[in-house]
Amino acid sequence: MKKIFTLVIAVMTGMSVMAQGSAGQGSLIVKATPVTVLRNMWFTVHGEYAISSSVSLGLGISPNMVPKGKGLDEAFDDDSFGYIIDLEESKSGLSFDPEFRWYSDNMMDGFFVGAYSSLRFSSAVLEAPGGYTYDFFGDVVDYEDERKADLRTLVTVIGPQFGWEKLLGKQDRFVFDGYIGVGLKLTNRQYSGSNASDFESGMTPGISSRGNVSIGYRIK
Repeated sequence: MKKIFTLVIAVMTGMSVMAQGSAGQGSLIVKATPVTVLRNMWFTVHGEYAISSSVSLGLGISPNMVPKGKGLDEAFDDDSFGYIIDLEESKSGLSFDPEFRWYSDNMMDGFFVGAYSSLRFSSAVLEAPGGYTYDFFGDVVDYEDERKADLRTLVTVIGPQFGWEKLLGKQDRFVFDGYIGVGLKLTNRQYSGSNASDFESGMTPGISSRGNVSIGYRIK
């Protein structure tokens, strides 16, 4: 027990020494973005690493809240089949956000410009319960079998961004990060399964914006 306690103290002391002073090449920051509901994500965890005295590379990872299931309204005009998402069989998936930043003054401490991307993966099972259709008098006029289709969705976003990051605390350990950006969005939907013909696979272009704040800790 005493050895474990000594090891923990040594590790914490080492991290404290590494975090002292201003950031530079080789610095590493871990950040979290807690408010990501509008992006269909529970939260985002980022890592940012300085590859030079002014340039850093980052990666964010997020668990999605619900699968990008329904491209139903975009797939066809008449939603007569009544497809719904089977949430138990569907997978919300993950999102990955790589980014590049160039700091105009101090590394990880000041204004930056750069580029970002977002790759959001999900899969959904779409199903339309079958059943009878009755007329006004209660007579059966039609019967429709249960229908099912699988949908894999990849949303890709890429564009420029800029923002401001600030190191805080006596040893510049704590981090505040704010950023905004706009990018081209491509939504690729691929349908498969026995009733995939009810939908149209393909890619839909659009515009996406980003803007948020993160808090973090510099560990190196």
